[in-house]
Amino acid sequence: MYIGNFLKGDTSTLYPNNQQNKKELPGISKILSEIRQAIRVKHYSYRTEKTYIDWVKRFYEYTLNVKKKDIHGNGFDSEDIRDYLSYLALKMRVSAST
Repeated sequence: MYIGNFLKGDTSTLYPNNQQNKKELPGISKILSEIRQAIRVKHYSYRTEKTYIDWVKRFYEYTLNVKKKDIHGNGFDSEDIRDYLSYLALKMRVSAST
């Protein structure tokens, strides 16, 4: 959603090895603000907005604190999402077994 709506399909910020139009990845506050705006334009419920924002914050924190990735230098990629979903699955599996 973020790439399509806010980067207008330009993924160069997500792939820093690609030297075309290298831009800095926006800060989390800007990303959250833009996501809120997009959700409100689509008239989603306030609860849905809160849930989406919460998941974005969790992913951002995971990437910085658990994966220890420099997202401003390296951006996000599909591997980050796959790793996060695997992390959640393993975390839930451990929680269910205790």
